[in-house]
Order: sequence, then structure tokens, then C-alpha cells
Amino acid sequence: MPIAERGDVSPATLALLPLSSGAERGASEACFAGRYRIDSVLGSGGMGVVYAATHLELGLPLALKILHPTLTSSPEARARFCIEARACAALSSPHTLRIYDAGLLGSEECYIVMERLEGRDLLQLLRAEGPLPVDVAVNYVLQACSGLAEAHAQGIVHRDIKPENLFLAQQRGGAPLVKIMDFGVARWRRVEARGRRITNPNSNVGSPCYQSPEQMQSAASVDERSDIWSLGLVLFELLSGYCPFESESIPETCWKVLQGPRPSLLAARSSIDPALERIFQRCVALAPEDRFRSVSHLAAALRPFAKPASHESGVRPVVVRAPPAATPARRGRSEQMLWAAMFLLGAGVTSAAHALDARLAEQGGALRYAGSALAQAGWLRRVLPESVTALFGTGAPVEPSLVAR
Repeated sequence: MPIAERGDVSPATLALLPLSSGAERGASEACFAGRYRIDSVLGSGGMGVVYAATHLELGLPLALKILHPTLTSSPEARARFCIEARACAALSSPHTLRIYDAGLLGSEECYIVMERLEGRDLLQLLRAEGPLPVDVAVNYVLQACSGLAEAHAQGIVHRDIKPENLFLAQQRGGAPLVKIMDFGVARWRRVEARGRRITNPNSNVGSPCYQSPEQMQSAASVDERSDIWSLGLVLFELLSGYCPFESESIPETCWKVLQGPRPSLLAARSSIDPALERIFQRCVALAPEDRFRSVSHLAAALRPFAKPASHESGVRPVVVRAPPAATPARRGRSEQMLWAAMFLLGAGVTSAAHALDARLAEQGGALRYAGSALAQAGWLRRVLPESVTALFGTGAPVEPSLVAR
């Protein structure tokens, strides 16, 4: 029976609609849960599909997110979907997404009803306009800090802060408002305190280019300072136009984070105030204890840069240096593959980990932290291609001198 002729539509049916065919196939006449009219498809992600919807009685435009039917049988996916709804509902900041309804339709199908936003995310903004003026970029990061401050106070760590998850909502007669999106992989300590740990200690969540070193090692145990790392990278990208750790593979990203040359805002954009460079470097310190203690402290440091430098009319062009095609100081491909192999070996070679710690103790705190993370990051065993595992195996000894040089 055509969708338009059905009195109600299940999430499984809606989630299977092609992204480009919602209106043509009559989705605009479909009714969901007896009170929401489906108008069109807004987007799709790994967890589900988001539809533009309208409340039938109130005429209120909304967004309807439905867990993909292929995930409804996964207890972890359903738990994360539920936590996303509850986490957003617990927050009242204007910089987080409003949740109006959530629930189950049938025995397993999950949905969330939230505010519908007009605008674009910060990645779309960057692609359209390029690097932003300093005061504009800092203002957007400050708004994200405001939303995260409330989330962190509630014990919620986002774990996936990136430009795509910061939405620039257009307000009627007002300045654009940054909204934090997608709490789908958030860690909520309140839930864990009740004995419900959702994240497997061995699982990897979030986007590798924006993950802190400790999140690469164990996403289940990160705290607010991991979000501060990600915010620092967002600031860098808004000012330079690119993410400094973006790579073609996860092992290469990990090498850049832990052992590669430290990214520099001044190198990417020479007009940057050195004080802003120092703020960025503190955000992306390898050791969490060397970063800002909270987003409130980060916001206090950033706030002076949100003020325009002058009152000149017009917008001056932003000049930045192009991102390097390849990391100048990067090691050869064979040595990168060796680093990947050493990641793989780290989980099973305890003696090598101790040797690394002993050797790197003389190198200073940050390098020692990097070496320890390198030796212990066994999670890469799950994400590296099988070809790499087959090439290097998992039983060869690790030579500590290769790490310390």
C-alpha cells in the first residue's frame, strides 16, 4: 500500500526511504506516531535518518530522528540513542539542541523529536567562505564552550566535537547561534554511576582527526579535557581552513597526534596573535593535565579575542597558508607502517611497555606520555586493515630504541 494511503508509518518503513525520494513518494502525507507529518528527508548518518516533520495539532516544524532499522536489534545502539535523547533533554543551554519527544514505536523502533534548525554547520560554512576572521571564529568557539560547560557540569562528555557537529542556526533578527549537535556517543557519568556503562573499554568512538590521545587509548574513561582538545582543533580549523591531523588512514592520524610535529596556528596564519597560539597549544597538550582545566577557563582565555580589532567598515580578506600536502618531517612510508605494527603489538607486550616508559622517562613528561599511549593503544588492533596485521603479525618483539630516537 502506498505510504500516502497509510494512516501511520513505522520507523522501519521511513528509514528505508531513499534520501532523494521522500516527497516524490508521498512522504509528505505520511503520519508518524499519530501526531507527526513527515515532510521530507533532512539527512542521514550512521545511526539513523533525520526527517523534516510537522506536529499535526500545533503546526510546529520539527526534526524527527529515527534509529536505523538495522540497528534496532543492537542493545548498545538502542542504549546510545536513548542516552542522546535524555542527555539533550537534561540540558537547557541555548547552545544545545532542544528535545521535545522521544520513545519507542512498537517493541524496538526508537525515535527522537527535536527542534528543526535553519542554517548550516561550521564545516559547510568553511567550505563556502574559507577561513574566518579571528573574532568570528573565537565567538563561535565561545558559544560551543557555553553549551559544553552545562553538559560537563551534568557529567556529560560529548566525545565527538568537530565542525560538522556545531550548527550555525539562523535566528530571526538576531546573530547566528551555535548549537552543539549529536550527543550520540556522549559519555554520561550519571548513567555510569548507576552501573550502566555503555562504551566498551576496547571500543573506539568519535572522529579520529579530532580525538584526544587518551580517547584513542580508551574512550570509556575520558573526561572534559578530551572535549577541550577537540575544541582547540575546531579553533585551528576555523582559522586555517583545515584540520592539522587529517590523514588518509587511522594509523597515520595516530602517528601525527602522538609523534608528528606539533601543529602551529602561526605557521598556518602568520597574522595570529602569539597569545592565541599559546591558547591553542595548551588545548592540544598531549597530557590532559597540561590543558585547560575546564571549558570555562578556556573561554576566559579566549574572550579578549572575540572583540573586533578595529571598527573599520567592510571585511578584510583572510590570508592563510595552504595546508601542507605532506608533513615535511614525516617519516617514510615503511617507518609509518612500523609505527602501525608497534601499535598492534602494544596490547600484548607488557615488557616492551615498561621498557618504553623507562627509556622515555628521561625525555620529559609530554614525550613520556606519548610513548606510553603508543605502547598501550591496543584498540588499533580492531581498526587497522587485515593486510597490515598480516604483514607485521602480532608476536614480534618491540625495539624500544625505535621509539625514543
